[in-house]
Amino acid sequence: MNKWLPLLGLLLLGLQQNAWAEKKALIFTVSEYPKHIGTLRGVRYDAENARQLANAMGVNDSNIVLYKDAQLDLKGMRNALEQFANGVNEGDQVFFYYSGHGGQQVVQGGTRCAVGLISVDGKILLDSELQQFYQKIENKTSQLLTFVDACFSGGIFNNVVTRSLDQPKISPKFWGGREVSSKSQAVCDKPINVLTRAIDEHQADSGSINHVYITASRENEISFDEENSGGMVTVAWRQCLKSAPDLDRSGALSVAEIQQCAQKKLEDRLAGTSDFKASNITVRGKRESVFQLIANPNAPKPQAQPTISPAEKPIVVASLAPQVPSAINLQATLNDLYQSRDERRTVKLKTSKEGSYHIGDALSFEIQSSHSGYVYVLMVGSDNKTFDMLYPNQLAINNFLNKSSPLPLPSKGWKMRLAEPAGSNRLLVIVSDAPRDFSQLSYQKIGPFSIFNGTASSQYDLQSAMQALSPKQKCDSRVTCTSSYGAALLDITAE
Repeated sequence: MNKWLPLLGLLLLGLQQNAWAEKKALIFTVSEYPKHIGTLRGVRYDAENARQLANAMGVNDSNIVLYKDAQLDLKGMRNALEQFANGVNEGDQVFFYYSGHGGQQVVQGGTRCAVGLISVDGKILLDSELQQFYQKIENKTSQLLTFVDACFSGGIFNNVVTRSLDQPKISPKFWGGREVSSKSQAVCDKPINVLTRAIDEHQADSGSINHVYITASRENEISFDEENSGGMVTVAWRQCLKSAPDLDRSGALSVAEIQQCAQKKLEDRLAGTSDFKASNITVRGKRESVFQLIANPNAPKPQAQPTISPAEKPIVVASLAPQVPSAINLQATLNDLYQSRDERRTVKLKTSKEGSYHIGDALSFEIQSSHSGYVYVLMVGSDNKTFDMLYPNQLAINNFLNKSSPLPLPSKGWKMRLAEPAGSNRLLVIVSDAPRDFSQLSYQKIGPFSIFNGTASSQYDLQSAMQALSPKQKCDSRVTCTSSYGAALLDITAE
């Protein structure tokens, strides 16, 4: 096993009793297969490619564990998965990456074609074994992202030999194993992956609902290794971390946005050849969750404005910042935060009024949560100019919610009203395991409320504040100190 920092750090991590929740990665790469299986020369680059993917997700090098080649015989694979699973703590976010050959095997008395990962000794780690690994950690992880750059298409590629597409060589990442009977092959014409099926059929509030599963191809397709750069899909995905367009202008790249970019790069790379056809990059699970924030280091941060004294009955105003460029969509940022919630935590939002709203109407609601935590209520008004922190505020500082007691808002002494212009207002309610630090955001005080300026920098800072915790932050003894949060999203149209 290789690490970018000493192994001692991992061992100590596993011994901590009250460890902070962290982001961790487990990387498997198998390049040096025996000659009869077929060496994948490009996979030697995928350890670094995968490290860059992990870094983009916020995983520090000290929390990346790498196994490769001779370490990954079948026994080594199983031991590595078990050891890593034992080190996963409540609230951790986990990234698992594999690059190597994929394969199929007929199981269950010839009734199911299983897919799996090919070990360096030519054996197969079945999908059912991977599912057991995930079951050990799903109920502890707030996010679980798997990236498999291999293929599982058996029948038509058992006799494929490596062909060249100009330079360099491209190799299919599939090994068919020993000769199979026509009956077995017929079963494998319709492979059944129990892992992906479990994700597709996840139960509400279960750990599997937080799983994002990315594969380089469908079960009946092949993916490719390029000998001077790595897995073709991995390389395309890595390139899209810098080039993918932020389609919803939220300030972050979702899994779905990067998938769309990587698919186009893959198709462009293989265009003009009759030898190979681009596979379909497949995503299951939470495809709208954030993969990478978009840093905007050159964007100037406006200075905080002087505090305005609170009015007797403060009104939420949504026209306090300069006009926001069309390249920014603050409501989409709230949706990103919602999509990145831990779905093991449910938050319910019940408004006091049903039907249409009008400008000037009072806004009130009740919050219920399956977990105790710290409540934050953010709104982006119909003008899409500012992030308004409605709660907590100067008149309601204590924002801790006990799961056994619903929270009605607003509380005594302050009100919320819908302000002009007419249109759609987006409200995001967050119940976080730990208190959040929004001090990096430039803001104004309007009455008791904090109004964050609508800039690309504030989009980044807001999402960063919700993705990470600082050891300086103190957690209530009644909650687990993790970065997990539940959320509810509500769109209100005012006429």
